[in-house]
Amino acid sequence: MEGGGESGNEGASKAGSRAPSAAFDFVSRLILVVFFGFVAAGSIHRLADGSLAAEGPISLADGIAQLLFSALVCALVVFRRAPLRSASGWAPKAAALGGSFLFTLVNLLPSPILSTPAQSLVLALLVASTALLCLSLATLGRSFSILPEARALVVAGPYSFVRHPVYVAEAAAAAAMAIAHFSAAAVVVALVQTALQFVRVVHEEAVLTEEFPEYAAYAAATPRFLPKFGRRPSAAASAAADESGAAAVLLAILLPALVGMTALGVEVSSWYGSKRQLQSAADAAALSAAYQVFAGQNDAAAAAASDASANGFVSGGGASLTLNTPPASGPYAGDAAAAEVILSQPQTILMAGAFLPSLAVTARAVARVAANSAGKYCALGLDTSATNTVFLNNNAVLPNPNCGVASNSTSQTGLNLSNNASIAGPVSVAANGYGLSNNATITGAITKGNIVSDPYSGVVLPTRPSCTGQTSSGSNNVTVNLTPGTFCSGLSFQNGAVVNMAAGVYFIQSKFSFQNNATLNATAGTTIVIDGTYAISVNNNALINITAPSSGSTAGVALMGPRNGSPATTQVFSNNTQLNIRGAIYFPTQTVELDNNASSDPNGCVQLIAQRLKFQNNAELPSSCSGTPVRPIGTPSAVFVE
Repeated sequence: MEGGGESGNEGASKAGSRAPSAAFDFVSRLILVVFFGFVAAGSIHRLADGSLAAEGPISLADGIAQLLFSALVCALVVFRRAPLRSASGWAPKAAALGGSFLFTLVNLLPSPILSTPAQSLVLALLVASTALLCLSLATLGRSFSILPEARALVVAGPYSFVRHPVYVAEAAAAAAMAIAHFSAAAVVVALVQTALQFVRVVHEEAVLTEEFPEYAAYAAATPRFLPKFGRRPSAAASAAADESGAAAVLLAILLPALVGMTALGVEVSSWYGSKRQLQSAADAAALSAAYQVFAGQNDAAAAAASDASANGFVSGGGASLTLNTPPASGPYAGDAAAAEVILSQPQTILMAGAFLPSLAVTARAVARVAANSAGKYCALGLDTSATNTVFLNNNAVLPNPNCGVASNSTSQTGLNLSNNASIAGPVSVAANGYGLSNNATITGAITKGNIVSDPYSGVVLPTRPSCTGQTSSGSNNVTVNLTPGTFCSGLSFQNGAVVNMAAGVYFIQSKFSFQNNATLNATAGTTIVIDGTYAISVNNNALINITAPSSGSTAGVALMGPRNGSPATTQVFSNNTQLNIRGAIYFPTQTVELDNNASSDPNGCVQLIAQRLKFQNNAELPSSCSGTPVRPIGTPSAVFVE
């Protein structure tokens, strides 16, 4: 609520001032009626379309206060008395206008997010100041004026306690809005307005003293701003009945409105609290759904419902949760990487029932996993203390900028590059440093002091079936077709042999050997489990084609080693071995080594996760899993986009 002014006891001038002309009085009335009529109409429009309520309880209370004040001013200005005396010169008028309207500038400032106690304080100040302002204006009645003009001496009602109750009310409203828009600029405006109001008071009291000889006695008995509690009103105040009838009528009209405004403010404040809680629930649900969408899972709806419930959303009773993947509206509509959550919850209607048949608070959030925020690592060394947890040597390269390396070792050489080795993608190390020597380079971003979680630590293997009698070895260009099972004698193929595996989980015991141009085709959704602590043999131009399952307990895992192994056991892929793998090579307790020109498909998605990793002698890992359903290495970063 902004603006205001008093006549009666508030009508500034200096000695020798005179009453304004009838023409001037008419023009000033017209300007005030048009201005405050426009303000009242704007408040009514924003109340009707719900925009004030949507902005929160402070905006709503401010809008109602503006409506009451503007409507009352319009009525008083139309029927006010002709002035008896007016200030001459521009300075008193400028002080009056500045004191009345300067603080409207504060509404142009941004509003910070206020704590609940601060919101309560602002609402209390707005309600109290509006009540006092309307009561004071009703008491002034036809003596009201903004410009410094004296019309009648009013000493009844709130004027029997302080000489300037309107300015006390305006100061309280200004304090409320300064808190609501708290900033250095708001404080400066408040200080300037306070100075102008004080100048205004000095001029007004001078002209009132000149016009009304009894004013001096009234001023001596009545404080300017702060009442003396326990003091009985003066005899003059008790006898003042000039405006009492009009004041009683106006107060009778305004009192229900003020009580209703207070109750409505409390009610809307509760809606605002519900809105904030519902928004928190929507935000949590959207983030959870975005992670599920990114991971290619089918339980985004369940995840969203679970996180919304954990943040206070109660389903049923008309409340609803809508999940759209991709979003159905907004700038991210149709974005397959985004998730849109809309929550709706009915509210109890009390005072608002007079003009609202029903009300539901809604909250909407859209989240998506930021591009390349996860899956940016395609190699992870899990050992937390060893040197060379990830070691690149002798021209080993990871040339894809989306294929980074993470080492969880706190050793300063937990990640170590030597002899022209290079990494083009991002790097994460648990230590505060890493090793580089002999022209080795890292061109990607480096994050220090960071532990990257094992995305497959929770993988639970299915029950191992009994031993199968299927063919487990072959050579000389033989072709063998296999189905899932336990191969107790292991697998051994070489010399151009071709093995085709159907979808499922294969448990390989004793040995796993593909050498000398042997080919493994397992692209229908296959997980191969090295069921033992032995070392595999994959070398000499072997071609390994594996696509991991996209769902189920082993989703994302192409080749998995034992959890009870030792890093002393090294699983080597060497001598021109080609890894065309869409999934993870996962040996959580052993060492994995790519050696002697071993490489992966540049268009594929192979992840290497092991206790320790070695890349040497021209080994190359150019692939990237960014944007695939394979589980990302590194926590994805979901962000709110709407």
